[in-house]
Amino acid sequence: MFKVGDVIERVGKVGKTYSDRMWVGRRCTVTSCTDYSVVVDQPANTAWNSGMFTLVSSGAIEQPKALDKQEGGGHYKDMAIQPIEYTLANKLGFCEGNVVKYISRYKNKNGIEDLKKAKHYIDLLIENLECQNSEQS
Repeated sequence: MFKVGDVIERVGKVGKTYSDRMWVGRRCTVTSCTDYSVVVDQPANTAWNSGMFTLVSSGAIEQPKALDKQEGGGHYKDMAIQPIEYTLANKLGFCEGNVVKYISRYKNKNGIEDLKKAKHYIDLLIENLECQNSEQS
């Protein structure tokens, strides 16, 4: 019925105690719930029958995903496929991922400097593979 984060309001003259009646019309936020009961933030973590409430506003606010925001510019966010998406989808390692990153952004960020960084990671990969091959021989 309700979801965590929903703002609900106590309705009707339900309950016989002063405590039950004093919360009629009060708004509170759902902190946990089942089909039959809600736990609200005020009074602190109080559980009530969910039939005593009406929904004021849905708290199901979609949190932005990490790929939807970027610190320090838009040189990744504006790409059709972000380098990190490609790297993770293809199970690339650290060096390969950095090559993809620097090659993808060089036109919109640091130009030749990013191409040199990509080349540096390629050189590291080559040295590592040559070392592994010589150890196996």
